[in-house]
Amino acid sequence: MPIVFSEEDVNLLSFPHTDALLIEANIQGWTIGKILVDTGSSADIIFSSTFDRMNIDRNLLQPADVPLIGFGGKRVNALEKINLPVSFGDLSNPRTESITFDVVEMNYPYNAIFGRGLINKFEAIVHQLYLCMKMPTIKGVITVRGNQQLARDIERGVAPGQINVHLVEADKKTPPLKEPRRDKEETFQQECKVKKVPLDKFLPDRQVTISAALEPEEERELLEFLNKNKDAFAWSANDLRIKKPLDFCFHCCDFVVRHLAKLLLFGLYLRINAQFVFYDVSTDAAKVVC
Repeated sequence: MPIVFSEEDVNLLSFPHTDALLIEANIQGWTIGKILVDTGSSADIIFSSTFDRMNIDRNLLQPADVPLIGFGGKRVNALEKINLPVSFGDLSNPRTESITFDVVEMNYPYNAIFGRGLINKFEAIVHQLYLCMKMPTIKGVITVRGNQQLARDIERGVAPGQINVHLVEADKKTPPLKEPRRDKEETFQQECKVKKVPLDKFLPDRQVTISAALEPEEERELLEFLNKNKDAFAWSANDLRIKKPLDFCFHCCDFVVRHLAKLLLFGLYLRINAQFVFYDVSTDAAKVVC
């Protein structure tokens, strides 16, 4: 039987969106809500708090095969696994399949995760934009709709103002934002070690500040480049009109200026397309000065 999606399947608070598909299903005779449908998960997961509330004897659990990877990039060992019947639809048009769940013990905002195993077993098709899932049965097609408001409430509760899906550190609170440092000189000194190097041994007072963490080869190449183009630098505003342009292509002017200035850890004057520009690394801005 063909499965199609149409505008009639759109029953959402807002559209388009970036919300998760959150549904309910019947598992082992229990109606379970807050189930995340995740097409990126290879495992079907039920969390231990939900499992225990279903009054299922833990002696029925079987050893888990492999650890799960993907919860914040960490390895998570499932307690064990179990086969449970999962049903969709109603008495007039039901479908039930036996699904192998990994039982995971962690504090999590969802009760279970339906991954590709369940989706493939039910031959289901997920329409993420419509927050809708459909599957074939002998009598027709079952349509399962997501709860958009609940998905948003859960996401805001996990990390207010942020998009955080599959957050493993359940009890770790989001660290408060720190006030940005205003003093760029202090920031550079604290975040990386620097050193001053003269561009011309005959003019030792004309020095540039570069990172002391550069590899020897990187430092050599940088200093060679700067020496080759040292006439492009203006050591004061009075020097601007006698300078020549840097001897390289400025097709990617914005990138080159920013990259070079940050390597030097200071602002610099450059002549670009007959105009003199000052790039100030402390404000991350460039302006024409003459």
